[in-house]
Amino acid sequence: MDYMADNVFISHSSQDKPVADAVCAALERASIRCWIAPRDVQPGRSFAGEITRAIQHSQVMVLIFSASS
Repeated sequence: MDYMADNVFISHSSQDKPVADAVCAALERASIRCWIAPRDVQPGRSFAGEITRAIQHSQVMVLIFSASS
């Protein structure tokens, strides 16, 4: 994956996945590229490593913060 092409990293709890997916979809409809787990975690790669790389290469982080976080 070309991490440099992702403008926004979306951080969320698994319990908040429906909200995070809706935020991601809205941003992508506006032509803003997003990185969101688990969708963008490459098969066979370390989940934590992929998240770390995505954070380092994203320009903005959106945090979905709730009681589940």
